[in-house]
Amino acid sequence: ARASSINLGANVTLLIQNNGNLNLQDKGVLINAGDILCYGNISISNPLNTSGTAFTNSGSLLINSSSMLTITNSGSTAIRNQAAGEITNNGIISILNNHATNGLYGIDNLGMFSNSGQITIENIQGKDIRLASGGMLENSDAGTIDLK
Repeated sequence: ARASSINLGANVTLLIQNNGNLNLQDKGVLINAGDILCYGNISISNPLNTSGTAFTNSGSLLINSSSMLTITNSGSTAIRNQAAGEITNNGIISILNNHATNGLYGIDNLGMFSNSGQITIENIQGKDIRLASGGMLENSDAGTIDLK
């Protein structure tokens, strides 16, 4: 499926099946207060504006082991995981480029973030990863984080 933006409220589940693709391109953002179960692929490129966030999470996101979340050319921040948010990555997260002037973070984590997959963050203005007070990033033995 291709959409410009998606805003999921609480008590809503978005399921992306095996071999399924969700593409948010050219001015699109993903905002989640519900549950996203990704067994396919999510791609966000060229989001809404240069000072915004491509993916804001205050719900839960599961990226399955055979799945990928790709964010390219984000605004100020690629992923902002709010204090109530929980992200579990068993697959691949790839973040490439944010805005040259307004860039802040690749990942801005205020919540729970667990990684047993692969995270690659490349060409970010500002900080690749920010862990705010109260936030947690757990990288398992199987997880890799590659900052370029």
